Amino acid sequence: MAVYRVCGLGLEMFPQYSELGDRAKPFLDDGAPVSIRLFWDEEEIKALCAATGLSEPLAEYQLSCIRFCQAILAYGGFVLHASAVKYGGQVYLFSAPSGVGKSTHASLWVGCLEGARVINDDKPAIRLIDGVPYAYGTPWCGSGRLTANDGGRVRALYFLRRSEQNLAYAMEKSCVPYLLFESTLRPVDKEGMDSLFSCLDGFVRSVGVFGLDCNTEDGAVYAALSVLEEE
Repeated sequence: MAVYRVCGLGLEMFPQYSELGDRAKPFLDDGAPVSIRLFWDEEEIKALCAATGLSEPLAEYQLSCIRFCQAILAYGGFVLHASAVKYGGQVYLFSAPSGVGKSTHASLWVGCLEGARVINDDKPAIRLIDGVPYAYGTPWCGSGRLTANDGGRVRALYFLRRSEQNLAYAMEKSCVPYLLFESTLRPVDKEGMDSLFSCLDGFVRSVGVFGLDCNTEDGAVYAALSVLEEE
């Protein structure tokens, strides 16, 4: 087994294929005390291949992500379908359905703002630590493999929509938990669901959540930042 440090926790697993192994390399930390152990076997990988048509390396990659999403709930955490950018020591999250352009928007921040970097372009982990939400890179990232063993306190979450104009606005708190729920991998058991809802509730109470109608020009970045100044 190898030990990795992911979102501040020691994670033990043994990747059989390079799809997972290569993405996990930045997180290797043999000295980390183990908090989470992820297990799967060849039969489970083959079963997922048969059910989804995935190759064995991709099936292992997906199975490991599912197991991590389940395990992190015990530590006040969840995995969000989003891109995460660290800027000025804080993390900004951009969530949207696949194809809308969350990775594109994240890349605009890197191009416009000195010191901004993508710490995960698809599945950052969120943890509430003493009631404070932090976001971290994980080995589970998009096709561009943009991830980093880094994290920071969450400053804001934006739900993106494509638009010709750039407009950011505060969202009604009542609709945010549903949107967050739709952007997470949901557990199948009641205990897991209770843990997830508790995490989401704590997150919404602590983070500014905004809608962002945007195009793919630099003005989208400044529209997102301007709503924070107004807040």
